[in-house]
Amino acid sequence: MLSIGVTLRGKRRKFIFLGVFLAGCIITGVLSRAPILTWLGGQLIRSDNLEQSDAIVILSGGEFAEREIEGADLYRAGFAPRVAISVGREAPGAKELARRGVGLSDLLEIRLYHLEGLGVPRSAISLLPGRASSTRDEAVMAAEWSEVNDVTSLIVVTSAYHTARAGFIFERIFDRQPVRISLRPSGADDFRADSWWKERTTLRNGIFELQRTLFYWLAY
Repeated sequence: MLSIGVTLRGKRRKFIFLGVFLAGCIITGVLSRAPILTWLGGQLIRSDNLEQSDAIVILSGGEFAEREIEGADLYRAGFAPRVAISVGREAPGAKELARRGVGLSDLLEIRLYHLEGLGVPRSAISLLPGRASSTRDEAVMAAEWSEVNDVTSLIVVTSAYHTARAGFIFERIFDRQPVRISLRPSGADDFRADSWWKERTTLRNGIFELQRTLFYWLAY
């Protein structure tokens, strides 16, 4: 009986220790949540010091016109004489809508309309060759366009949460080309390193981007 009592007391101590340890981990996690999440958010953002460049590449996607706004601001500020954008893949169902006589606003036309409205003349806008369905596609197209047009420096504009991965991809694709790549996050983007987890949209963007970043690091 004595040995049983000792064993039970030993197990009780282990459970108490485990409970205290887990409670400590939870408390530590709660107290350090903000610094950890802020650090993670900061890993997604890259903002380079900008210099005069040959062209501004505005990546597709993001929230409504946020990237076009930043790119147009840089153009008007004189950072580059040209703006380049990509042509995305045709939207699913577009052909069927057209067959049924339903009009569909083309994303490229919308982007051009926004850029011209923001002060970028059509003559200063170039279309990257081909159609893109990913950031890597856009980087490949930008590399081809840069080589043909003797471009030696690019400012890449995208959403804040997307800048680090975009920079990683562009520098990998441009590895053998003497082109200076600078990244510029959109000022109209709500993503902030110290608060991205507090809003549903920025939380979603942050989580998805962390997943994509890990994938690209492993794949490329």
